[in-house]
Amino acid sequence: AKAGNQRMLADAIEALRKVDRAQQPEIGAELPRLEEALKRLQEGKPETTVALRDRLSFSSPDDLQALPLRDGEWNVAGGVLTCSSASGNVGRKDLANGRSLTLSFQNTANRGALRVDFRGVRVLMELARTQVTVSTREHELKSVEFAFIPRSVHNLYIELRGDGRALVEVNNGVISLDPRIGKPTNDLTLGIDTNAAVQIDELVITREAKLDPAAEAKSIAEVRATGFEPISQAHLVPPAIHLPQSMPRSGLALTRRETLSSMTFEAKGTGKLEVRFGTLGEGGGQVVSLDLGQTSGDVVKYTVAWGGGMLTIRRGDVDGEAFFEDKLQGDAPHVMLVAMQEATLLAPPKLNRQ
Repeated sequence: AKAGNQRMLADAIEALRKVDRAQQPEIGAELPRLEEALKRLQEGKPETTVALRDRLSFSSPDDLQALPLRDGEWNVAGGVLTCSSASGNVGRKDLANGRSLTLSFQNTANRGALRVDFRGVRVLMELARTQVTVSTREHELKSVEFAFIPRSVHNLYIELRGDGRALVEVNNGVISLDPRIGKPTNDLTLGIDTNAAVQIDELVITREAKLDPAAEAKSIAEVRATGFEPISQAHLVPPAIHLPQSMPRSGLALTRRETLSSMTFEAKGTGKLEVRFGTLGEGGGQVVSLDLGQTSGDVVKYTVAWGGGMLTIRRGDVDGEAFFEDKLQGDAPHVMLVAMQEATLLAPPKLNRQ
């Protein structure tokens, strides 16, 4: 039987049970192992007792073991996961504390559909009909028109927010929806329908993680030593500051002072980075969204200036091209950098004085 396919493995076990074990004693010795493997697959576990990894780049055929529930012909080769059958599903059932899913994929043709179900948040991407539909048991949103350009890298982000809502973003927020959700499931399922020509490049799952009080205090102190206040799960990875996917979202805050006029920083990651002028710990404020690179490894550089009552954002250093200007709204005490998904600041932002 093909590894991971429950139906085929069950059929193989049933056939082996009918064989005369007196004539073929090796079958009697093998059956318990196969029966245990089938039981593990039915529970959403891998066939053998290996940990299911949460970050999959599909650089090795072994990555398929992290998605043990499989129906159809799934393969890992050339750094991508594909399904060679007309339809199929692949998934797992170990996400009781799963917080978010990031999926990068390409469609080589506009046919069929890609289905993603993360803990009860279902996203149907109909490649032929060029539309996206998001639903949960409690809430089905109106379909949104979206054309998936063949051979372009697309990304899907799903996050459970913990307030009875979820966030679904396609291509870094080009589509952004927030369906209601009741009690989440523990499941992840990816599905291919109607001969969809899709290859999955990367799959990343994040989970709720709670630091012990001593470790949390140490992490906060390390960021504060750079002159910034950490927001949510921001932490120092010298010389960088990492802003992981989290809810509330991770970021940095700087208390504005008369002697400071701007800050310059380099960043990489996925999604967008928000510049927010407001009060730390409160919502609202004046917000500008900045693009990160085309890929998670691309580095971008910006300078955010707030002198003379104006908010100006430049590409590069303080003398770089200004591409955004607006009047500052009020006298906000803090300027914040907040990761909408995940970002890394290559170093603490450089503070520029007047």
